[in-house]
Amino acid sequence: DLGRMARLIEVDPEAEAQMKGMFESLVKLTVGGDVEALTKEIRDHNQDWDISGKAGLMKGRPVLLLAGSRDLDGPAEVHYEPLKKALEDAGALLEAHLLESDHGFQNKRVEVACRIGRFLEKW
Repeated sequence: DLGRMARLIEVDPEAEAQMKGMFESLVKLTVGGDVEALTKEIRDHNQDWDISGKAGLMKGRPVLLLAGSRDLDGPAEVHYEPLKKALEDAGALLEAHLLESDHGFQNKRVEVACRIGRFLEKW
């Protein structure tokens, strides 16, 4: 939830440093990527990219939410938990799973694929 991150980095320098650290590893994979430009873009689009703030749009709609409990790039307490609560409060038909895994679900990819398949079959 990059909109949530934009709000956090405005009040918490540590959160900004952590986010920029994550971006540093990502921009190495891109041509012309820039940590400061990404940070500015998040600040500029904080309302547009506020996923939790748009949870009301999902009222009565099926949503599958997956996250990894060992995700260092998108920690569950910052991203998953607030979004899960927002979706529950909004009345989404939520199926949420916090898996014992990392950001890329390195050790749970088959399980993730199966959960997605079952969710799609259900809806």
